[in-house]
Amino acid sequence: MHQERHTLREGKTVSAKVVDTPQGAMVVNLYPVFAARQLSRVVLTMQTVSSLQGAEHHVRRQELSRRGLSARYHFDDLLTENPEMLRRLAIIKNYAGTDATILINGESGTGKEVLAQSIHNASQRVNGPFVAINCGAMAPQILESELFGYVAGAFTGASPKGKIGLFELAHHGTIFLDEISELDKPLQTRLLRVLQERQIMRLGSDQMIPVDIRVIAATNQTLTKLIADGTFREDLYYRLNVLKVTTIPLRKRPEDIKAIGLSLLTSFSQHYKRPALTLTRRCGKSFSASPGPETSGS
Repeated sequence: MHQERHTLREGKTVSAKVVDTPQGAMVVNLYPVFAARQLSRVVLTMQTVSSLQGAEHHVRRQELSRRGLSARYHFDDLLTENPEMLRRLAIIKNYAGTDATILINGESGTGKEVLAQSIHNASQRVNGPFVAINCGAMAPQILESELFGYVAGAFTGASPKGKIGLFELAHHGTIFLDEISELDKPLQTRLLRVLQERQIMRLGSDQMIPVDIRVIAATNQTLTKLIADGTFREDLYYRLNVLKVTTIPLRKRPEDIKAIGLSLLTSFSQHYKRPALTLTRRCGKSFSASPGPETSGS
């Protein structure tokens, strides 16, 4: 407390100091009170870390919703008459009732994020945030700061206010990590620690922050092959692959093409305020007869 005493004697406030107490982690603020230019007493306020997180995340969830980062798809939005797809969906709905980590494997464009959102909306975390990020869409250093956040002055160009990371934003909710195979080895190691400890550390900080999150990861790669190549950690694979989902491309579900086409026409008609459109019999038959593009989503 020597540094805190020195700070208080200078007339400065000690803010947001995290201390461990028998009641749990507390955020402490110290305010100096002077009499005759001498430090007379100190006013102390304490608040649990969990209550502060709750308030912050309430505001953040509103912001996430405003930015369209909440889950909007449900299992009812998944149109299929394919027997194998129906069988898999029944299993996935059971997965939603658990809190286990899920790995979704499938070709690009086969609806992996739609599945992840549907799982979230059918889970006990439905009232929490749903945060998604494409791990292959940014450089490793930027991705690390996005996932873990940072404190003020953590690196050149960092915001002077610091930044909360996506793991913290997903507190009490779900985080969807798409293209998980694109993580470099250092980030794989950090993610493994999050999955093991359920704690994160912002860049530039030495404080561990607990996070209550469900992780859903997705890839279009064969991770076991990447493990053999030495580019993906085997222990991380097993942490992610607790429950496994494999999507089915639309070209292998020809019976679903017409229903999905009609659904899209209805959506377009409503969005552009046009009269309802439908498929001609000839068009419907051509859809069913077509093998479809190499990778078509649902």
